[in-house]
Amino acid sequence: MELKDIPKVVLDAVKEKIKGFEAKTAVVEDEKGGKEYEIVGTANGKNVEVEVTVDKDGKVLKVEVEEEENEKEE
Repeated sequence: MELKDIPKVVLDAVKEKIKGFEAKTAVVEDEKGGKEYEIVGTANGKNVEVEVTVDKDGKVLKVEVEEEENEKEE
């Protein structure tokens, strides 16, 4: 999914939860009665993955945040 296609309500919910979040990639999946957006980006120098669940009317039901450790392969 292109970042420009993410609904504003979804991005607003993420940015409210994570200050300074910049989305890099996004995937949307149809869920029972709505959609789930998986958005990967960065905030404060860390990689962050966010899952946003939205009902069929576009209301944000849940925002889950998972920070990823910056791993360097040697």
